[in-house]
Amino acid sequence: MKTAENIIADIKRLAPDQQEKVIDFVASIIDQEEFSEEETALILQASEEAKQGINMSGPFRGEEAINYLRRLRKAKF
Repeated sequence: MKTAENIIADIKRLAPDQQEKVIDFVASIIDQEEFSEEETALILQASEEAKQGINMSGPFRGEEAINYLRRLRKAKF
C-alpha cells in the first residue's frame, strides 16, 4: 500500500496540467459537505417551496425579524 509520501512524490512527477487535475479532484472532495437524510429532505423541500413562491419565513415586524435572524445565525445546518 502506498503512503501519502509516495503519492505526493508521484504527483510531483506529473506534468503541470496533470497536477492541476489532481488538485481539482482533492479540492472537490474537501469542499463536499455531508448532510443527514433529514437535512437533505428539508433542503429539497425548501427548494421546491421556493420555486412555488412559498415564503417559509413568514411576515415579520420589528423585533420578530431580528429574533428570527438571530435564531438562523445560531442554527446548525
